[in-house]
Amino acid sequence: MQMTTYRSLAPIALSAPALAELGSVNGTEHQLMKRDAQILWGSYYGPQPSEIKGSKLNNDWFLCAAASISHINPYAIKKHFKATSPSAQRKRKEKDSEKFESIELELFNIEENAFQITSVKYDEISDKNSISGDAWWAGAYEIGAPRVGGNEYIIKEGFKKDSKDSKGGFKKDGKADIGLRTITGLEGVTSDAPKLEEDLWSILIKGKKSPICVEKDHQWFGFTGIEGGSKDDNVNVTLYDTRKGEYTRVELKDLAKDISHYSKLKNDDKL
Repeated sequence: MQMTTYRSLAPIALSAPALAELGSVNGTEHQLMKRDAQILWGSYYGPQPSEIKGSKLNNDWFLCAAASISHINPYAIKKHFKATSPSAQRKRKEKDSEKFESIELELFNIEENAFQITSVKYDEISDKNSISGDAWWAGAYEIGAPRVGGNEYIIKEGFKKDSKDSKGGFKKDGKADIGLRTITGLEGVTSDAPKLEEDLWSILIKGKKSPICVEKDHQWFGFTGIEGGSKDDNVNVTLYDTRKGEYTRVELKDLAKDISHYSKLKNDDKL
C-alpha cells in the first residue's frame, strides 16, 4: 500500500452519543463485524482508555501507550483522525450521532522518521481487534499501524510480540516505547525498573502529564494515576489493563516488587 507523508489532519469533533452495547461475536477469530458505520469514541473530548478492550493480537506494548496517552490528553490521539466517509460527513452536517464508515489515520513510521497516513474502514474491524461498545478508534489503530509499519515489531503481516536480535539471533520482546513513538512521533525510552519505591514514585508522578507504560508479569499496562506522596505509607497506582479492558489498582510497594520495565517519552514531553 502506498503511504502518504505527513500532512496535518483536521481532527474529528464528536458529540457524546450513548454507546450501544456490542453483542457477542461467534465464529472464527477473523470474523468481520460487518455492521453499519459507528462512532469512533464516545466522548466529545476524544478517546478514553476504557474504549480499549479485548484485543487478541498480543500488542499490549502498543495499546498501553494508547491508554496512557488518551488518559492524559485525548486530543493527542483525536488530532490524528480524519473522517473520509461521505455519508459520515453528511451526518455531521445534520448533527446526527457522528457515525463513521471510514477514516484517515496518521501514525509515525520510525524508519522513515515521518508521519504517514493510511485509510481504515469500519467494516475491516474483526473480532480479533480491540473494540468496546461501538467505539472503534483502538481497532482502527490496530489495522492502520501494520499498513504504515516502520519498525521490526509492526510489519505488514501485523503485530509481533518479539523479534530476532540483530546480534545473536535471540528473541527480544516488544517494548512500549515503540508504541509511544508510533502514536506521538516523539522519541521514547524503555528502562529497567528501579528497586526502591521512592525512585519508582519519582518516575510515575511524571505520568500525570507525560505517558508512561509499565511491564509486570510479562504484560504491559498503561499508567493512569497515582495517589499519595513519596513518603506516604499507602500509595496507590492505577493502571489500565488493555487485555481485560479494565482499570486495576495496585499499591506502590507491590508494584515495585513486580515491575520489570517502564517506558516513557525520552524528554518527559507533556501532551
